[in-house]
Amino acid sequence: MATLYIYTALGPSSTTLYATIHANKALLENNNILFAPFNRISYEFIPTHWWYMYAVPISAPEPEQMTLFLTEIKQQLDAGKNVLLFSGVVNIRGHQSLARFLRHGEIPRKHAVKLLFSIVAPTLLLEGGWGVRDLPLVDKDAEAFCKRCRSIPELIKDTRTTWGEDNVTLLADRADSPAVTRNDALARELFAWLGCPSPQCPETLPPHPLFLASHMARRLSWALQVRDNNTWPELDEALYFETLRRVEDERNWDTAPVSPKKYRDELNAAGAAENRELEAMLGLPNGVFDCPEWLASQAEIGFTAPLPEDKLREFVTALPESIRTPLH
Repeated sequence: MATLYIYTALGPSSTTLYATIHANKALLENNNILFAPFNRISYEFIPTHWWYMYAVPISAPEPEQMTLFLTEIKQQLDAGKNVLLFSGVVNIRGHQSLARFLRHGEIPRKHAVKLLFSIVAPTLLLEGGWGVRDLPLVDKDAEAFCKRCRSIPELIKDTRTTWGEDNVTLLADRADSPAVTRNDALARELFAWLGCPSPQCPETLPPHPLFLASHMARRLSWALQVRDNNTWPELDEALYFETLRRVEDERNWDTAPVSPKKYRDELNAAGAAENRELEAMLGLPNGVFDCPEWLASQAEIGFTAPLPEDKLREFVTALPESIRTPLH
């Protein structure tokens, strides 16, 4: 009997954890763990398996691509290989759809299915999810996302009912900021859950906005996008992102909130009971998952608000001339 591992990363460390998983592919393979097949539409920045968690109504047929992928996973498991599937999907309907399709393919009859969730405070999940966007969510989508962040305990209970409590493991992500950061301790816990030695966490991350820690740096990264369809001199994008990372780290660029305060208030006040329930599930003291004071008290900044001139000067001054000149 082989094992299908399903890992859901709910927190600001998720993107760096995905990078660590990919960087340690050989380590995983040496420990008899293969990646589940990726759908190309999940290649936005680094491949994950979020596509498997796309919510499909019960009355709808199983998507053809899903059938093909689950058949391949079953073949891997039948051959004695363990398989890893990972994403950051918080939508309970998506998790339920995947469980339904796995049963259609009869994987749980022959093989073990084990699940791991790493979970951060819901308000940090909300702010982090909002902050990596190019544009703000419209009200309808914003309310749906807020509801999902608040319903993490429901997701955990439903998953335990579906797969058995002994097959569901929870890890606390004790981050106190929504900024994208490395979490080597969490990476070690993830690989220990997989039965693997500690991973090597990559020092160099992909040149993509989601691997920048501050919203300020992510907005500055958009300067490259206007060049995509122009004939201006080529820029060294890797060096541009390396400079952004270095400056935001050296200058300690903080991120003012971008999620609307009314949604943060809702999670912190109306969602207080759910926070207490989630803390109890993780064995944490009451209040650990309350919204940090600095995040709860500040109004949101606009996505199009002017960037602070002092930070712009810091970044422009730090840019190598080969990049600074074409951008002027």
